[in-house]
Amino acid sequence: MEERTGPNQDPGNTAVSSHWIQTQRTEGCLFEGNRKVTYTQGREEPYPDHPERFEGWPQVVCRESVCERCYWEAECSVSQGGGVHIAVTYKGISRKGRGSDCGFGFNKHSWSLRSDGHSYSVWHNKNLTPIPAPPSPSHRAGARADGEGVCVSRVGVCVDRPAGTLSFYSVSDSHTLTLLHTFHTHFTEHTPLCAGFSLQNSSVSLCQLE
Repeated sequence: MEERTGPNQDPGNTAVSSHWIQTQRTEGCLFEGNRKVTYTQGREEPYPDHPERFEGWPQVVCRESVCERCYWEAECSVSQGGGVHIAVTYKGISRKGRGSDCGFGFNKHSWSLRSDGHSYSVWHNKNLTPIPAPPSPSHRAGARADGEGVCVSRVGVCVDRPAGTLSFYSVSDSHTLTLLHTFHTHFTEHTPLCAGFSLQNSSVSLCQLE
């Protein structure tokens, strides 16, 4: 474990911007400013058309690209039966249709950490690796008005493009990081990298780092 300031000590590490490109699907996605997005199945939100949205996946990406070395945190609230993919993707990922070439973690253009509120798994190019969630005070059981439970957790993401590493961390309430997984890869594509999220009965908020 390490303190949260660890990945951020390099002055080249900066937080990701939080301006969303909204998903093409109007079903379920509700945006609250530039920091939070919620997806609830069956809910319709009439957003205007945008050529860079995903047609068949409930996904969003941040408008600005990730810099060479970057660290950010996201708080995930997952309802029963839901889940969220916290992803890093090339900006050139396909947006049209419902194929695996569009889904975060289902192709060679993206990497993701999935949380269902109780456990983690990492995904890349359709390869899944289960990760047992470490005990952490950041996992809190809440309750919605309908009585269903809500699990809240915070995840840190550290990208070092020159080194070819992408790391995911569990972040406790005391801001201690526990490494969940590190991808070692060659970021060979010339298009920028972006932060992205895929949601199912869940919400994601980008955290303001001190």
